[in-house]
Amino acid sequence: MGVVAFVHDIGIRRAKSHDKRTEGTESGSGINSNSASPSLATPAKRPNCLIIKQHVEPVALVHNLQRYYVLLCHQCLQAEILCERVAMFNLYNPEEIRDRARAAFIGMAIGDALGATVEFMTASEIATKYGTFKDIIGGGWLRLKPGQVTDDTEMALCIARAIVKSQGWSPVAVAENFATWLKSRPVDCGDTCRKGIRAYMLKGQLESPPNEWDAGNGAAMRILPAVLFSLPDGELLKKYVLEQAHITHNNPVSDAACLCLGQLLHMAICGASKNRLSRHVDDLVTRFPTFNFVPYRGLATGYVVDTMQTVFHWFFRGRSFEECLVGTVNQGADADTTGAICGMLAGAYYGMAEIPKRWIKKMEPKVIAEIEVMVERLIAESPLGRNR
Repeated sequence: MGVVAFVHDIGIRRAKSHDKRTEGTESGSGINSNSASPSLATPAKRPNCLIIKQHVEPVALVHNLQRYYVLLCHQCLQAEILCERVAMFNLYNPEEIRDRARAAFIGMAIGDALGATVEFMTASEIATKYGTFKDIIGGGWLRLKPGQVTDDTEMALCIARAIVKSQGWSPVAVAENFATWLKSRPVDCGDTCRKGIRAYMLKGQLESPPNEWDAGNGAAMRILPAVLFSLPDGELLKKYVLEQAHITHNNPVSDAACLCLGQLLHMAICGASKNRLSRHVDDLVTRFPTFNFVPYRGLATGYVVDTMQTVFHWFFRGRSFEECLVGTVNQGADADTTGAICGMLAGAYYGMAEIPKRWIKKMEPKVIAEIEVMVERLIAESPLGRNR
């Protein structure tokens, strides 16, 4: 049985000297416990980093009242590596967490509106017509107004409204909102989403039967409200993300994508580095090699594997929110959804300051206003918000 160590002050990114000292001790998700352990830094030298005077390995992170603590097992581990494992749970700057959550939701809407213009075009067709496509102009096969969003953002808002109205998690409320939305004749709705929603409308079905063909990206594109409402509880994340997914998509590949994306968003919102996020994707690829995106194949279809490969490729390659998103949507194909997912992940990582103001100004004001309200409510009612 392990011991409990209380975390009072958690840093977000490792110092450069720490990076050099621990270089080579980690590979993918694993840690080389046989490596020599350098002496621990002192609190004076590492003021924002967790300092533990034991060599231990974290088993789980648990949220309890106004304090995070770590359950630690008996295995020896150099404690500075533990700093990075728990750094994602940032207590010292709640405003930063709210900022990243807002950026994730607004980034999703921007990616949706930007990508919708070039949806179903090929990368070469986009290059011929636009050069590098990077402006929110509407149009496309759906003939959208500039800044108009599609099913990606609309379904996410359905989930957010259900949580806020129910004052808690309710798959029934989510499904009801999906049904109301479908009856409103939305500008677009994917076939698998439509099938699942109609099954609820006709039979009250909240969980679609497992189907090997339901590995589309329709469940992953809308997960953000479940991510924010569960922050930072990993078990709640899994419950909420899968329950909303299974209303329309019940497939192990879709489930894996949803869970990995949800976990990445939790980590990015709480300040994890891209190196840490990359290692988490490595874990996914180890379990599901089909998600491997190196070398990148250039496919951006509605198949959730192609979608996530495109998002991963451009997110980890990009050096700014704009660079990540522009690269993603210029792949074409299911560009509104790849754009929405990349937008939420890049927004969570870079924050509001990095989202170009010219894009925000082009968005529908009422959509942005509702997103702002929903983010505040979701964070306030999350485990993180309730227990501050």
